[in-house]
Amino acid sequence: MSSSLCLILFIVPLALSANNSIDSATLQNVFGNPPPAGQALAVTPSNGNLVDPDYWDSDDKHMPAKADYDKFDFMLTKRLASSSSENFLLSPLGLKLALAILTEAATSTTQSELSSVLGFDLDRLVVRRKFAVILDSLTTKSSQYILNLGNRIYIDDYAEPRQRFAAIAEEYYKTELKKIDFNDAPAAAKSINAWVANKTEGNIHNLVNEDDIQNIVVLVLNTIYFKGTWRDQFAPNATKKGPFYVSDSLQKPVFFMNVKNKFYYAESAKYDAKIVRMPYLVSCYLLKP
Repeated sequence: MSSSLCLILFIVPLALSANNSIDSATLQNVFGNPPPAGQALAVTPSNGNLVDPDYWDSDDKHMPAKADYDKFDFMLTKRLASSSSENFLLSPLGLKLALAILTEAATSTTQSELSSVLGFDLDRLVVRRKFAVILDSLTTKSSQYILNLGNRIYIDDYAEPRQRFAAIAEEYYKTELKKIDFNDAPAAAKSINAWVANKTEGNIHNLVNEDDIQNIVVLVLNTIYFKGTWRDQFAPNATKKGPFYVSDSLQKPVFFMNVKNKFYYAESAKYDAKIVRMPYLVSCYLLKP
């Protein structure tokens, strides 16, 4: 069986003057306090009696990123979970990609505060190279899955971006700068929606309407469409109906797939979470920096 995932990030950035910055209280209110220390050890699937790992027939390569880089992902997830009574789906990578581009355009205190919250190195070249490697791996074509990643910055016709910024966005962040006439809202919305529909295999047709782009100067968009096959397949005849919890007090019957195998698993006291790793089939593995 295969599964598909279609996510889209829609951001209208705030305008900050050169003398304004994001104060620590605002950051704390949005992302919460740093969680307490302490985390349970992750469980690694056993290879039975095979001592030499070279003879362990497993293609699930566990390659965790640096802790600081993941900090934002878990902090954002925990913050959303604490403020929502419903299930949600988010792409921290898509959000960080958009914010990384905004960080490139920021200066002084705003730039350093964004870098701190996102767990970025203050050396912009380090950040650029990190995203370049990640995006190169995500845009590598494979016969075993479909992954369409689209990034664009729409800029009003009367605004002129610096050529250096446009070059950095294209080279390191795979992001295209596109001039558009936001004053012609119907045409602008139609053009944006057509691009989104193309990137998401026709799954999202009307992301924005005319009211959404009124008085807009810059619009940052990130889209992700994914369709892949699980490495450990779910047996269709093992599908059973069970209760799905929409919230703590609301549940509804839905069909659940199930599979029995050994997976990487961890319980995090730091983030009050249980995490299971379920890989998809891939044709190659590319290391993150």
